[in-house]
Amino acid sequence: PFQCTGITARVLGVIAATIFLGFLGGLFYRRTGIPDLILLIILGIVLNYAPGALGFSPIFERESLMSYSGLFAAVALAIILFEAGLRMDFYEVLERSKRAIPLAIMSWLVSAFAVAAFTKYIFGWRWAHGLLLGCCIGGSSSVVISAVVRRLPVREETSATLLLESTVTDVLCIVGVLICLDYL
Repeated sequence: PFQCTGITARVLGVIAATIFLGFLGGLFYRRTGIPDLILLIILGIVLNYAPGALGFSPIFERESLMSYSGLFAAVALAIILFEAGLRMDFYEVLERSKRAIPLAIMSWLVSAFAVAAFTKYIFGWRWAHGLLLGCCIGGSSSVVISAVVRRLPVREETSATLLLESTVTDVLCIVGVLICLDYL
């Protein structure tokens, strides 16, 4: 049988607490209009500083928590994209993909190469390093776009196009970074 002890139990506990706090943050946002991200930032600050300030040992050592950051990111992205997908119409996605995919590719390429050129000519970086940074920040984040689209009164067509575009640029960012890292 699977036993969950030590750091694994703490990591799963923090994931569960984060999901629960995100849910409470959504309720808080609907009542007050204050973004739920503020509650999640406060959770991070509390987990980082409060135990030491109060004389307790911290829940996590920073190094052990950072080793699980990929897991946190994957779980968060999966939940956010799953929730965004639940609200999308399949046929609308097919229709909007004709515009969203070329938009994603063009915007990501322009952004990535603009950042690479900027870092090359302003900071004197190598092209490969500038392109690596450009690949990292060249896309519109599906996490941010999903949250913004959910809160704004936009048409379904616009929402579907933006969500698809941001999801495709997330994939392009990952593939671009891996290619740059392999080259470097």
